[in-house]
Order: sequence, then structure tokens, then C-alpha cells
Amino acid sequence: MRNDYPQAASDNAQKALDFKEEFGTDCGTSVGWFRARQLAERQDISDEVIKRTYSFLSRAKVYDQGEFQDSDGQQICGSIMYAAWGGDEMRDWAEKAIQEMNAEEERPYPNEHAARLEDPEKYDSFARENDAFGDGIDAIYGIKDGVSELQAIRFDKEKWSVQDAEMWLDEHDYDPILFEPAIEEAAEEPAQEIRALPTELQIGDFVRWNTSSGFAYGRIIEINADGDIESDSGFVITGTPDDPAAKVRVYEYDENQSAYIERTPALNVVHRFSTLEKYDAETRNGKPIIETRALGSAMLDERMVSGYAAVFNEESEDLGGFIEIIKPGAFSDVLDNDVRALWNHDANYLLARTTSGTLQISQDARGLYYEFDAPHTTYGNDLLELLRRGDVTQSSFGFSIKKDEWVSRNGVTYRYIHSVARLFDVSPVTYPAYPATTSQLKNQAPAEVREEAAPQEEAAADPAPCNEVLLEAYRLRLEKQK
Repeated sequence: MRNDYPQAASDNAQKALDFKEEFGTDCGTSVGWFRARQLAERQDISDEVIKRTYSFLSRAKVYDQGEFQDSDGQQICGSIMYAAWGGDEMRDWAEKAIQEMNAEEERPYPNEHAARLEDPEKYDSFARENDAFGDGIDAIYGIKDGVSELQAIRFDKEKWSVQDAEMWLDEHDYDPILFEPAIEEAAEEPAQEIRALPTELQIGDFVRWNTSSGFAYGRIIEINADGDIESDSGFVITGTPDDPAAKVRVYEYDENQSAYIERTPALNVVHRFSTLEKYDAETRNGKPIIETRALGSAMLDERMVSGYAAVFNEESEDLGGFIEIIKPGAFSDVLDNDVRALWNHDANYLLARTTSGTLQISQDARGLYYEFDAPHTTYGNDLLELLRRGDVTQSSFGFSIKKDEWVSRNGVTYRYIHSVARLFDVSPVTYPAYPATTSQLKNQAPAEVREEAAPQEEAAADPAPCNEVLLEAYRLRLEKQK
């Protein structure tokens, strides 16, 4: 623990606190203001906090304009929070402190051979994944600005000789910039944990964490930096400004689709930031993160299946911690994607495809419309029977996000989907995520209902939910038959 940081850093933090007290501000987070109080009161801070502080100030420098208000009296949040974390003086001191920490590390390592792949000076912190490449072969990841990459590989000297380690590196095409055999004296080196900065993660981020069987993955749907969060199982953890708590929706890797898919049924777990790492699956290994939502209506006309795979401006059910709303035009950039029609999102049950011309999709004022002729396959005929019987009444779509927005209002978290990055499939499904949906046999619906369902790119907005239109039309038809 240290408190020998510059007095100027404490003065900068106090200046930010005084400004907040006098004028009030919406700038920053509880973590940032907690850090300001620490520095202003010259409290002891740990090596980990020093690393976090340097990481934040290095990223935030670009937003510092030197003044807390502009010429129009508007607050400059970048400047305020840069001072709250100690400003230039704290950044310079923290950088030197980290260099001292690195210089104190004992090398070569006593229990393992080390193959350095990247210069460690490039990174703010490090994380270890034990047995990442097999028994006794660990991965060391360097972390910079929330992104990690493989920095070094360590070999347990009790399991791998120097010659075997060098041979393994050669066979796996690794060309280290430095290879250091373990020294003879045995000493224990503490493993470094993956730790996310308190300000690094936010609702909607995709993350991963270590488990006894490897990494697990999920998306953050709730954060608490000053209180409790409870998992689906009833397990509770308490978040603090220095280590907030997060509720995470679990995703699993699906071999069939080569993507991370939301677990079914949904499962929410809780973790502290200190156990999480922000993880961009598509950047790391080209594997997409696919989300599926069941909504809209599915209708049938002989063998033609049609419906809305998504409807705009409708609230979903509680999706296990948040409510979702799809904004108009969300699919504008993906209508030319190679999209499949699947049964229950299962790639083994292909029904149609846009690139073959058997599936048509379009976007109108109501939402994302689709239609296809059911194939003359066993499962295609089975689907038609289920639609005729009314057992299947909902549609769905699989997608990845381009732009979304998370808002907390009156204790409820809302997720607004503004833009979809990729559309993978539209699917008749069993379970709906949105309550305002229904369906019936298309060839039994009155003409005005069938016209309502036809795709029209320039259709005028109609605020009535699809099920209300269908029900009203059905009621009118019954009255005419009396």
C-alpha cells in the first residue's frame, strides 16, 4: 500500500470534488468519485489501484481540455473526471510506480520456463490461464485498454524440460523474442488474475471469466457498484466502487453455428468485475455472438409460410433482467445478408435461404417481414401441420448487434436495439419473447388481414400491434357470418 503520490494529484482531485459540491454534476461514475475522495484524503492505495488509475488516465487524457466549463457554461466531463483521478501528476507518478513494480519481478522464473512472445511494457496488467495449451503449459495474457492478447507461454519445469519446451514451441510455430529456462531455486510465484477496471465494463458488454473447466461467456445485464446483486440460483454478491458487481446472462458456444449463443433456458449469474474480462468474440477468433428473439407472427397459405420475425416499438417480456425494444429501421443494413429460414433456430432443419431465392425478407413500418414455401421434407411437412393446428404461432430471428442502448428507468432496465450488424436467420419457433404476438392460418384470414401482412418498404406507420389487427378483423368476419 502506498500514499506517496504527489500532493498536486490530491489537489486536482479536491478541485473536482469542490466543483461537484458547488455546481452539481452528472459527470463520472461512483467509482470515479470514490477515487477522488481517496486521493484528496491521501488514503493508502494498492498496487492494483495504481495500475487501474494509470490505465484510466492514459485513456482519458484525450478528453481533458484543462477547464471544467466551456465558454457557454457547459460542463466538460472529460476534464472534470481527469482531475478527479489525479490528473497529469497522478498519471506520471503511477507510470513510474508501475515500472518499479515490474523491475522488482524476479526473473528468470524459479518454477517454469518462460517464452516471451510480446514486450510486457506494452501492457497495463496481465492475466494467467492455467493449462491453456495442455498439462503444464500456461498462457500469460497482456491487457491494454481492456483488450488482451497472448504475451507469453510458461512451461512447468517439473513436466517439461528445456528441450521439450523449445520443441513444443517450434512444432506450434511460436517464435519467442526471448526464452528463459527456469532457475534452480524453487519459489512460488503468485498467479495473476484477470481483473477488469471498475470503469471498464458497462451494461451490454460481452465478457468471459475463468471456471474450473475453462472460460465461460456472457453479456452483462445489470451492474451495482454499491449494493447487492442476486443470481438466478439465489447467490448474492456485494458490489463496491472499487470492485462493482455484475449480473451476467450466460452464453454457450454452439458447434453447429460456430457462434456464441444465449443459453436456453436463460441463466443469469453474478460476478465481481475483478473476475471478468471484456471479450469481443468476433475480434478474437472470428466467432460471432448470435442472439435470438422470439416474437412476431407466423402465418400459412397452403405451403407459403409468412410472418413478422420482428416488430418495432413493442416491449418484450422481462428477458431475465431487462426489457427489449426494437427501433424502426433496425434491419436496414442487413436485408442483403445471406439469411436462412430455420425451424427453432436449428441449423439441421433448413427451410429456405435468401441466396437461393427460396426466402424473401423485407422491412416495413411494422417490422421485419419474411415468407417462404415450406420444403417437401419431413420436417417441412411437420412444420406445416403444426402451423395448421395452431401449435406453432410465433416467429423469431437470430442476429448480432451493431448499435444498442441500455437505459435504467424507474428501477427497470431497457435495451433499445437501434441497428443490427448481421441477420443470421428467421425461424418459426415454439416460445415467444414478446407478448403482443399471435398467428393464424393465412388462407383462413380475411383479405384485409392478408393485405396487412404483405411486405411494403414505404408503408405508413401503424401503431396497432399485429395481434389487435388480426383479432379485430376476425371479430368483424364473425359478425358478417351471423
